[in-house]
Amino acid sequence: MPKTSPLNRGQFTRSGIRRGCWEDRLPLVASSVPRLWDSVKASIITTLVVLPFGYTLGYFLARTKSKLMPVLLGLVVVQFWVPLVIRTYAWITLLGQNGVINQALMSIGIVNEPIQLLYTTNGMILGLVVSIMPFMVLPVYSAVSTIDEEVINAAKTLGASDLRAFYEVTLPLSWPGIVSGILFTFILSAGSFVAPTLLGGPEDRLIAPVIATVFTTDFNWPFAAALSMVYVLLLAGMLYLFTRKADLEEALEGTQL
Repeated sequence: MPKTSPLNRGQFTRSGIRRGCWEDRLPLVASSVPRLWDSVKASIITTLVVLPFGYTLGYFLARTKSKLMPVLLGLVVVQFWVPLVIRTYAWITLLGQNGVINQALMSIGIVNEPIQLLYTTNGMILGLVVSIMPFMVLPVYSAVSTIDEEVINAAKTLGASDLRAFYEVTLPLSWPGIVSGILFTFILSAGSFVAPTLLGGPEDRLIAPVIATVFTTDFNWPFAAALSMVYVLLLAGMLYLFTRKADLEEALEGTQL
């Protein structure tokens, strides 16, 4: 009796649908295409949320004169000491119907009954934002900390207000950190698996869990590999357009004065 390879087993799913012909693959392809867009959309939303908060925190850490700065910086990176799965499970305790957030909202009278936070798109985005935030904070902190304060003071001496000095001096000089943070945030959120699986609902299955299901449940390795390649090419195209627009080579060289 000939041995059955994983590729041959991949001809059938648990429902008994044969994967041997293109017509049988069409429903699977059609159901996977929206997941590609959902994954890209979630990555963009996560990046847009992380950017202002991460930049603000990184800028504060780089400019603060407080003696507690090492402690504050340590709080940013301390989450890396805890595995991602454990950190994500902690959000289930916080976002649940009887979780800390719902209990706090009801205790101060904002809501009268628990609201659905867990297994929603907002819960998934929140988990992604918090877990990926350090990858925006640290590049911005590194870029801002290298800016010579005398350059900013010179701009103010020439009549620039604090806000104008920030937009015309600090922000351009911190551009390398911003670009690096955006790339880190977008790439990590685009390939996220744990947060969509544990915090998202049925409509929030991003492409990574879908590919894993096709691999491990349907044993349809060729289609899972093709889906992975399509997603990689899609992300590569988007990152190429972004780096061309952001002038990545100049940004990564940095601006040291």
